[in-house]
Amino acid sequence: MQTNIILYRRHGLKEGSRCPHSDNRYHPRCGCPIWMQFQYAKNRPLFNVHGHRLRHGQNLVPTTARSWGEAQDIAKAFRQKLDAGIPTADHSGLTIKDATDKWLKVREQDGRKDDKARSMVKKLLEFCERDGVRPLQALTTDKMLEFRLSLPFRTGDSSSLKVHWSVLGGFFRFAVDMGWIAKNPIPSARQNKQFAIRFEKPEVQVPSRKEVDDALAAADGPLKIMMLLQRWSACAMIDAYMLRRDEMTGNLIRRRRQKTEEPYRIRIPQWLADAITELPGREYAFQSGGMGESWYKKQYRKVWEAAKLPDFHSHLFRHYRISELLSSGVHVDDVALMVGTSPAEIRKTYRHWIKEEEDRLDAIQAKEFKRHSENRGNALQ
Repeated sequence: MQTNIILYRRHGLKEGSRCPHSDNRYHPRCGCPIWMQFQYAKNRPLFNVHGHRLRHGQNLVPTTARSWGEAQDIAKAFRQKLDAGIPTADHSGLTIKDATDKWLKVREQDGRKDDKARSMVKKLLEFCERDGVRPLQALTTDKMLEFRLSLPFRTGDSSSLKVHWSVLGGFFRFAVDMGWIAKNPIPSARQNKQFAIRFEKPEVQVPSRKEVDDALAAADGPLKIMMLLQRWSACAMIDAYMLRRDEMTGNLIRRRRQKTEEPYRIRIPQWLADAITELPGREYAFQSGGMGESWYKKQYRKVWEAAKLPDFHSHLFRHYRISELLSSGVHVDDVALMVGTSPAEIRKTYRHWIKEEEDRLDAIQAKEFKRHSENRGNALQ
């Protein structure tokens, strides 16, 4: 494809004042320098042309010419050099599957955890297969919006959609950098606010000790062991379900969260670690005998019904354990390392259960009461 070069006058000062023809970029004889303007696609490699270093996007290059005829000759030679030095590959036949496979291999080589990436790629491929879309370049912004609306993640009070959607954003940025597509089909939420995924987390409601005990009492077998793992490790249901045996050393669990890929390190009671070790699963402790993800979700619902806890859900085990650690005086930074989140998020979400802050506030108020008491004496006299 031939590069489109626009010639224009770059007006400046003439005899101490601005050029009288500064309102006309294309004046034929004003004598101001003539420059070249052109767009350079992101999928093309960068190099030097006639001493000018190309950049992606808009380029402005002086011609050193004074007449339009001379400038046109320079622009023609520049265009030939520009296009000859850019062997643009034809990626129109690259399929979505081939592109995502290469992306996942690069992530694997980098040592990055791919569970979420593979899950989103699988959903994208299934969606495209239903619609008969196979070439990568056929994924338009409109088509990606359709895919986003088809995703099962809740919005409004959950960050799940935003987290998973950002994974695909990484794939398309990779595809642009590779030159497979000219433009990311996912609009920038920073530049286009209407595409931003907004949500507000509700105030955390921590269950009571009785509710947690009732929920556990209604379960048995591997299901109960998995719930106990959540109760003592503060992990989410998917993290409990995806626990690999090589992620446990004795009663120490060291791994990354499935949702955010944040690392965490926590110990569980030894009796619970022994019970997990005795489960029949091989690579994954809780996946054997047909106990898949959908099976666990159904069984969890049955437990809440049996325990007469219709509003209970598995993530309450995480809230309960985190609040338990904080209220017992464990430092926020330590809790954050244990459960795989930032100290700022802990303070924001669990502020009312942070004992160190309560103790600090109590000490401040006690100091204030003492000062006023000393100044005013006995107020009842």
